[in-house]
Amino acid sequence: MKRILLVVLASLALTGCAPTVLDLPALNFSVPEQGVAKKKHDAEVRSITVTIAGPNERKGTVNVALAETAGFGAATGGELARVWRTALEEALNRILIFRDDGKKKISILVKILRLDGPVFGGEMVTQVSAKYEIIDRATGDIIYTDDIDTTGKSPFADNWIGFVRARISINRAVQNNISAFVRAVEGIDIDKPMFPVRR
Repeated sequence: MKRILLVVLASLALTGCAPTVLDLPALNFSVPEQGVAKKKHDAEVRSITVTIAGPNERKGTVNVALAETAGFGAATGGELARVWRTALEEALNRILIFRDDGKKKISILVKILRLDGPVFGGEMVTQVSAKYEIIDRATGDIIYTDDIDTTGKSPFADNWIGFVRARISINRAVQNNISAFVRAVEGIDIDKPMFPVRR
């Protein structure tokens, strides 16, 4: 009987059971404080768009249901994109890298290429990949573009319930992704686009 009980408890710990609103941590991609940027770009962010890549663009699985409902319900990707966009906007606002009255008007486009989260395991590991682009709205020049790959981990010590650790690892993976983009933005030259449009 003790062995059966141990097997049941281990299964719940590794895979979790159906989450309730009280059990599952919220999607939270807010990046920890990074400090104010040393150099400001003379550009104003007019729009930030986050979308999910189509099947032919992806670099792996984009498990929207796992991210939004821990795999226990239907998901559209709308919540994932909304929370990602809010966290990115917050991170850029905090480091004050762009000017509200900047000479250039830019758009930031994010395409989620991969969100491959864990379904079971002791340490949950999520792999995330996203394509970021900064576009000059006046010329169409691509000022910056790159695919950023990150991981997020949640060890067993975080929580004994599997789906909780899975959500924590997803949050950490996306936070790391946004943080990597923000660091990259600090090093770009806003006046030297990576891919200028041919005039």
